[in-house]
Amino acid sequence: MGLGATPGLERVTSMTILGFAISDTLGFGSYAHRICCRARQSFWALRTLVAHGLRGPPLHDVVRATTLARMLYASPDWWGFTNRSERDRLQAVVSRLVRFKHLPDDTLTFEQMCQRADTSLFSAVLADSGLVLHDLLPPVKVSTYHLRPRAHDHVIPPADSLMRKTYISRMLFEK
Repeated sequence: MGLGATPGLERVTSMTILGFAISDTLGFGSYAHRICCRARQSFWALRTLVAHGLRGPPLHDVVRATTLARMLYASPDWWGFTNRSERDRLQAVVSRLVRFKHLPDDTLTFEQMCQRADTSLFSAVLADSGLVLHDLLPPVKVSTYHLRPRAHDHVIPPADSLMRKTYISRMLFEK
């Protein structure tokens, strides 16, 4: 037992919270790996549906409601912490769905889907003060100047590289 260790507690390298895994270094590599594995497992079920005659828009709806919904679950929380190789692996799953005609050819990239989910949630947070995330927004900036309009009127707080990966900071800096 190391110095300062608490008896009965075990140190872990990753933990699953609300369905997604976080590593001890705030990485989501194991979660991205699990998402890709589960998406690949759904290909068998999708092939079965295609074998039974489901094609075109109804098949696309099923894929969006199952495989893509599972892949995009809580993406505003973890997307900013993924690295390029994890993003490429997630995109490879979407590309494979398109190649097998489980999704239409004009399907957005996985990164675009995550950005759309981020923007949609951020718009809702800005518009509804009753949402839990609304309390995490910095105060509104009061300015006497007539500057170009921004997507939000909140103060942009100082942030280091780690903080810029978090959802609220990422959205405040991007918008």
